[in-house]
Amino acid sequence: AEKLPRRMLRNERYERWNNETSQGGGHFIYYGSETVGDTSSWDAASADVVLTGDASNDRIGKAIAGIGDANGDGCNDILIGGSLVQGLASNSGALYLGLTEVGSDGSCGRFASGVVSDLDATFYGGAADDQAGAALSPAGDVDGDGYDDFYVSAIGDNTLGGSTSGSVFLVSGSATLDADVEGLDMDSIYTAQIYGNNSNDSIGGSIAGNGDFDNDGHNDLIIGASGAESEGAAYLVYGPISGQIDVEDEASRALFLGANIDDNAGSTVTFLGDLDGSGNDAIGISAVND
Repeated sequence: AEKLPRRMLRNERYERWNNETSQGGGHFIYYGSETVGDTSSWDAASADVVLTGDASNDRIGKAIAGIGDANGDGCNDILIGGSLVQGLASNSGALYLGLTEVGSDGSCGRFASGVVSDLDATFYGGAADDQAGAALSPAGDVDGDGYDDFYVSAIGDNTLGGSTSGSVFLVSGSATLDADVEGLDMDSIYTAQIYGNNSNDSIGGSIAGNGDFDNDGHNDLIIGASGAESEGAAYLVYGPISGQIDVEDEASRALFLGANIDDNAGSTVTFLGDLDGSGNDAIGISAVND
């Protein structure tokens, strides 16, 4: 993407990259600073980087994640999900990988504004209505190869479970990650798949894979499935994670259920860090209809 002149005013920068597609969606990046200068409030026009959807109704904005250093160059990278992007088939979903550029002096650069397809690589859900990219999460270095890995959910995937049972895919980082994933679908690139067992479970509406619940040195994975069971559910899948895992396999996971019918437990799941000094990371689970 074209780099914008430093003198360009904030509103001009926003208008320059606002492609005005109907419900194309967008992501706005604000780089951290020790001070906020003379800005007392923040809005879209003051963003350092504006990344918009390519086409009407892409609705980019469902998910964005910092995925750590996925290509091992010393700079952190980003992933943007577009679960309603047409992709390789209707509503298959798309993922947009942004690799931070390393300068000649070894410093980490900044992203330029543009459409999401201007980023370093685009990959997709494997079939119509997979809705890949509904949720994203960093995973840490699951396989110990020195590259950070990440999770992508596809709430409509049914390759191993029932109709719209859903899946969460682990994708491994590598020095050639952009080339490894460019133009491919999730079924071609994943290194692990956790799949829903029952029709309409739609597991993966929320995921978190950057914490260690049982303090065994391996990151675990929390998967929200607010439509599962009758109360909603969250599944804690123990690491290290590899291969294909049925989320209902009791040997691989713990199950958290809502208290009442239609609680929608698992609407959002997250790791909260070690709250009590035990060495174990706590988890949080929401139930929006409780």
